Amino acid sequence: MAREVFATLAGRCTVPHYTHLRPARSAKNITLTAVATALDVWPARDGELGLGRRRDDAFADRYRGWLGAA
Repeated sequence: MAREVFATLAGRCTVPHYTHLRPARSAKNITLTAVATALDVWPARDGELGLGRRRDDAFADRYRGWLGAA
């Protein structure tokens, strides 16, 4: 248990891959600013998610749904 907590605090936890979101957005010619405005987040949030620097499953689900409807 202590090792898992340490790994999480040290930033060495596994992050789900959301790399499919960036190409899907680009294929539809949607900008980061458009995503940020539609989903009410900062543009950097999309970049962090796509690069695996931040884990946010709820945002990823909203993003997927929005891309599917766009």
